[in-house]
Amino acid sequence: MASGLIWQMASGYAYQTQSRDYKFYGTTKDCPYCQAKETLNHVFTYPSETTTSGWSTSNKQLLARLSSIHSPPAVTDAISHGILMWTQHHPSLPPFNPPTDNAVCPTDVCLRQAYSEQSWDVGWDQF
Repeated sequence: MASGLIWQMASGYAYQTQSRDYKFYGTTKDCPYCQAKETLNHVFTYPSETTTSGWSTSNKQLLARLSSIHSPPAVTDAISHGILMWTQHHPSLPPFNPPTDNAVCPTDVCLRQAYSEQSWDVGWDQF
C-alpha cells in the first residue's frame, strides 16, 4: 500500500503540490508550512509528525517484505539506514555514511559502494 502511494506520487499520478497548483491555478510554488520551494523531494522528506509516522510505517513494511524474501540482513540494514538518513537529513549537514563505512570485508566493501551510488548517483527517492 505505502509503496503504491510512493510510486503514484513519484510518477505524478496522485500528488497535489504547490508546484502543480501553480501550473494549473497560478498559485505560489512555495510550501505552505515553511515557504521553501516545494518539490517532490521536499514533500517526501518534510519533517512533520505525519510524514515521520508515515515513513516509519512504510519502512517497517519494507523491512518485513525484505525479510520475507530472505534478503541478507546487511542489505536490509543498509536500505533501511539509507532511507532513514534521506528522510531525516538536513542539507546543511555533512553527507551520511553507510552502516558498513569502516568495514574491510569484501562483502561490506561492495555494500558500501552500492550504498554510495544509491546516495550520490541514483538517489533514495528512486527507491
